[in-house]
Amino acid sequence: MLTLAGTVPNQGIYAIVNNLGSLVVRFIFQPIEEVSSSIFSKLLGDSINDNEKEMPKESDSTKIKEAKRAEARVFLTSAVKVVTYIGIPFLYCFLSITYAYTLLCF
Repeated sequence: MLTLAGTVPNQGIYAIVNNLGSLVVRFIFQPIEEVSSSIFSKLLGDSINDNEKEMPKESDSTKIKEAKRAEARVFLTSAVKVVTYIGIPFLYCFLSITYAYTLLCF
């Protein structure tokens, strides 16, 4: 919408701030993404521990899977809250179009 209604200098300012802002956010959220991927693959993967010599019973296996799913659900809820709390200041303060010119001139 801005590209159709804005002037060329305003479009340029928006593009620069948008690209710089996305770099900052990527650097902040990349460790959270990597840790989350590792934890979810560990919790929700189908692999059996190397320490277990025999297969667990069906009821034990179901209970273990449900416990891992519950733990993954708790982690997902916590991760979403953390990402939201970190992202809100960027959304409202640093990446707002109204502050684009101020950020570039500072």
